[in-house]
Amino acid sequence: MKTSVKFETIFPLTTAPLIQCITNEITCESMANALLYIDAKPIMADDPREFPQLFQQTSALVLNLGHLSQEREQSLLAASDYARQVNKPTVVDLVGYGASDIRNEVGEKLVHNQPTVVKGNLS
Repeated sequence: MKTSVKFETIFPLTTAPLIQCITNEITCESMANALLYIDAKPIMADDPREFPQLFQQTSALVLNLGHLSQEREQSLLAASDYARQVNKPTVVDLVGYGASDIRNEVGEKLVHNQPTVVKGNLS
């Protein structure tokens, strides 16, 4: 099912917005290139100590569940919590949701923070 909602309606971006991404190593370069293609500026920052300063400058947040570890889980959840607090548009890509209890738990916590977009696939 396709929708007729335009990207700009969901994410009204400024000119050359800075987009914070916490993604996996497999998609990191592709994500950066996709954002550069739409004249956005990606930053792949996953250290929670940076979040207070970064969230003052970024226009949106992209989270990807792909390569999960305890450290990555902490970064994803901290970024998601912070984004909710400051009302930052957020995309959550639930890679591998359903494959393990840990992925399901982390995914549910991310969705609980009411991201703007939840991405998934049927595989």
